[in-house]
Amino acid sequence: MRLYLPKIVLAASIFFFVANLLAGQHTLTLNFRSNNDWGLVYYHDEGDMKYYDFKIQDHGTPARRDLRIGKRGYDIHQAFFIYDISSIPDYATINSVRVKIYEQDKNYDDFRDILLEGLLDDYPAQNVYLYFSHQYNSFTMSMDHTWNNANDAIVSDMQNSLDDDWFGLKIRFGQDPPENNIYYESQPIEVIVTYTIPEVQVTVQTNINGLQFSVDGQNYTSAVTIPMEMGSQHTRATTTPQTKDGYTYDWKNWSDGGAISDNFIQMNDMTLTAYFESNKAEVTVMNDFRYGVVMVDNVQRNSPYQPSDWLKGSNHSFGAIDQNYQEPGEPNYFREFWYWFTPSGNKNNRNFSIDVTSGNYIVETLKHFEYTANNDFINGGSNGDIKIDNQTKTAPYTSYVLENNTITTEAPTQTITVNGRSVKYYFVQWEDGSVSNPRTFVPTNHFSVNAAYKGNMVSNTSRATGYNNGRRIVKTYSGKLFTVYEDNGDIYFTSSDDNSQTWHPEIRVNSNQGQCKNPAIAISSNQVFLTWFDNGSNIVKFRMYNSATDSWGNVKNVSSV
Repeated sequence: MRLYLPKIVLAASIFFFVANLLAGQHTLTLNFRSNNDWGLVYYHDEGDMKYYDFKIQDHGTPARRDLRIGKRGYDIHQAFFIYDISSIPDYATINSVRVKIYEQDKNYDDFRDILLEGLLDDYPAQNVYLYFSHQYNSFTMSMDHTWNNANDAIVSDMQNSLDDDWFGLKIRFGQDPPENNIYYESQPIEVIVTYTIPEVQVTVQTNINGLQFSVDGQNYTSAVTIPMEMGSQHTRATTTPQTKDGYTYDWKNWSDGGAISDNFIQMNDMTLTAYFESNKAEVTVMNDFRYGVVMVDNVQRNSPYQPSDWLKGSNHSFGAIDQNYQEPGEPNYFREFWYWFTPSGNKNNRNFSIDVTSGNYIVETLKHFEYTANNDFINGGSNGDIKIDNQTKTAPYTSYVLENNTITTEAPTQTITVNGRSVKYYFVQWEDGSVSNPRTFVPTNHFSVNAAYKGNMVSNTSRATGYNNGRRIVKTYSGKLFTVYEDNGDIYFTSSDDNSQTWHPEIRVNSNQGQCKNPAIAISSNQVFLTWFDNGSNIVKFRMYNSATDSWGNVKNVSSV
């Protein structure tokens, strides 16, 4: 903070600044400058009838302007000195304060000493009155032209005053003169301050090791860390272009955004980097799965390939190769070329030539997801047909799907000859339980698809419709037939609208697959009742079908056996 001084206050000024030989330590001499009215404090308290008179005596020559303090009435005269300490940084540490008074003249022999006190904080001016908020940190000064070390309290006062840019001292008599008009004359008080400025560590470097730069005129070709006083000004610079190992390097910028040669003031630890760009093309040619092989200038190279001698703007050719590659922990995939991706962001065909720039040239590929599509006929039979993307194929069918592409599979109704008899097979479900048919999905790995089929009115057991253990077929008043039978441990229900000439695809009614037998059927109006025995739970099961709404009820338990 800058201190504003009223006109009746004289400001001290800095005479000179000397750097100490110790790193970071400085000495500052503050002289009270007796020039015109600078430094005068006239303290006049009319209310208490006290007159404090402090003035500079002019003895006729500018070289002899001294201070005089004396007594008027019954009070001790005192004076205030204001020193400019704005050149000491706020972050400095005050180490010592030394003061000296030059004895010149006194008209009373019993003046034994003078006391000095440090002043703190701001002070307001009201008319001609001047008030200081101060703390008494008194110490007795010798007046024999010797230096006096101030006590710790005054050192602390100055430390706390750094952000205000001023420091004050108050001088008063240590002994009260017995008479009025007694005075003491002297040269003004001289003050020497020793303080330390902390160091910061600054690292200066280039992004390309071996290029030249300088700090404060000293040249370097590798990173250097230099201790610098906090707040000190320095110069860092470099040149452009520079040559190294046959390549040309052009300066682009400093990391702090400064000019190629510029001053900087350092307040904390940091690294300054000069960035250069060369005419060398830093190129990596590779597959998107990193390894494998690529074609560069008509030569097969292992991926990633990094040429060491390419220049920016030189022309080179690139080619992609379809190939197998197995990454650790993953299946083996065949990789098919998709496109080249260049540093400019452009996409290129399998084979191309280009004037190169620095960056990555990457072959983007698509994996082949291999699959097998097959049929599973419950009642015998094999092969048959299966549709892939609406094309009829003979099962089992093997092919692949490109990564990110879809495949549609369909299980058509078909007739297969089993044991010399033509059996019509209907799709039941896919091996994962899905009943969607046709079915479209996006594969993410190698896979298989298997369609489960049920032969129409075919069973693997002689009990399917035989034995006198329950009715197997019923007929409605309209002539529609409903039948239930066992096949491979499951209970199937179907119907016929043409007096058993043809039958609709079966529906499996039990939930405990492969564990059921002995079905029976009954009918009442539109309601069809089914029962069967569940071997797995030893419970008779029941389920109802409504032919009018073509809807089913839930499977229920009837009794335990």
